Amino acid sequence: MIYLILLLGFGLRLISLNQSFWLDETIQVWASKLSWNDFWIEFLPKDFNPPLYYLITRWWIRLFGDGELAVRMTSVLMGVGVIFLTWKIAKRVSRNINNVTIVGLLVGSGPLLIYYSQEARAYMLATFTVLLTTLLFINYLSKENWLNSILLGLGVVLMLMSHYLTILILPVFIGFLIFKKGFDKTMMAVTLILVIFGISYLPIFRSQLKVGTGVESTAPVWSKVIGQANLKSGLLLPVKFVIGRISFQPQWLYGVIAFILMSIFWGSALLSLKENFKYKWLFFGLLAFPPTIGFLISFWLPVFSYFRFVFCLPFLYLLIGLSPINDKLKYFLVIINLILSGIYLFNPQFYRENWKELARWLNEQETPPVYVINQVKFPLEHYYDGKINKITPKQRFIDESMNRYRVYLVSYGLPIFDPEDKIRQELKIMNYDLRRGESFRQVGIEVWEK
Repeated sequence: MIYLILLLGFGLRLISLNQSFWLDETIQVWASKLSWNDFWIEFLPKDFNPPLYYLITRWWIRLFGDGELAVRMTSVLMGVGVIFLTWKIAKRVSRNINNVTIVGLLVGSGPLLIYYSQEARAYMLATFTVLLTTLLFINYLSKENWLNSILLGLGVVLMLMSHYLTILILPVFIGFLIFKKGFDKTMMAVTLILVIFGISYLPIFRSQLKVGTGVESTAPVWSKVIGQANLKSGLLLPVKFVIGRISFQPQWLYGVIAFILMSIFWGSALLSLKENFKYKWLFFGLLAFPPTIGFLISFWLPVFSYFRFVFCLPFLYLLIGLSPINDKLKYFLVIINLILSGIYLFNPQFYRENWKELARWLNEQETPPVYVINQVKFPLEHYYDGKINKITPKQRFIDESMNRYRVYLVSYGLPIFDPEDKIRQELKIMNYDLRRGESFRQVGIEVWEK
């Protein structure tokens, strides 16, 4: 049965896989093509992500190219691996084959897991390594020896090199271990591996942390976008874990349906705590603790967005599959997952930013010079054949000696990186008027003429 579930999950993740890259994905591709020195010395210390997914993408692009299907296939395969590992964990803790099958179906059809299995970012890698480390942790608890301890330590390193927020998994492991058994001498192997890794990686992380903590002062609008803690972001996590990236109008109806579905899914998961299976509190801790602490951390460092904690989502499905609710209700939840996933997969309005279509439209305008704010240049550099002029709010961005009568300005990113609207003001001072605008699914472009 697991092979059919994996085939279903793989097939769902292939639908609409060739949609346009969005900004972060093109940064991923660009960074993965940098020279070895530029990546480690220039790029990584200024980024706030660990290197593992960049390195995987670097190797993958050299083998298969940098098209959407090729680059995203790493996340697709990781997403299929997530299905298998969650099913494997369920099989370790339950003898009820039907419950184990339902866990696999829930993970395979989960709308948010499908969405991020189609994105060339590290979220599915993080989810895969968290589940792998969880399985290694369960193996260690079942048989405490040096081999299992070393494997667990290596699993933790892979996890931390996938996404920094996975570090919030460790207190759950440590707390569960102390409560169940206390520390064993073989845990010294895990500790030693983590100490060696931490010392060797500390210089890069300190540099990245400095960049991350400075975002609020250098780009206050951007800090709110990337993950400041507030009531809305806190409520979005349990909702989006269930319904994925879709939304619709009217908002009140969306809110009612989202609340009902959230109550059913999360209520079913909480009922599992009444059951007597060995690792229920471990799974609950892995679901609830990281986002809770992440929310609190975000008052200092803006990291709280629901998608950054997608690595917790399989534990929601584990708890639902192992809960005492009726099997018919469990299969009904699988159907709900398939419906929600289908709404995303077959409706382009829910797809990512359409930079590819913008580039096609610009090429039809005989590839004019295009002006784009420097921080969001990467998608155009990936897709567009014409000249790209990178601008900032602090510079005069038109060379008047060129005597251009028409200017194409990408409006994407301006509210964040030019909140005072200095670029448009500069255009007006130079006697340009806004003639028209075009929009390509979250990506706007303006045509200014003299």
